[in-house]
Amino acid sequence: MGGDGVGDVVESAHAAAARGAWQEAFELFAGADERGLLGVADLPAFAGVAYGAGHLDLTVETWERAYAELLAVGGDRRGRGRGRSRRDAPLVRHCADGTRERVARAG
Repeated sequence: MGGDGVGDVVESAHAAAARGAWQEAFELFAGADERGLLGVADLPAFAGVAYGAGHLDLTVETWERAYAELLAVGGDRRGRGRGRSRRDAPLVRHCADGTRERVARAG
């Protein structure tokens, strides 16, 4: 992997998740998160990986964080918030629905 290394770790995390290497992906995502490299679009993948790696508390926390960050930039559950495009609506719904489902399963 060339480049500056900043995007490489996030790309590597997504690649590990795609092949189902949950623990490897979790370690990569967690390291990237600690370094502040994850964007809001990376958070659903991080939550899924945390679930796959058995980190249920972090799964719920990450879904909640993703939802809160989307709301903070003007999104709402229907994706009709100020400054949001219709293109973002599925991510907003995914975060909201994912949080609710995971909380229900964990509880």
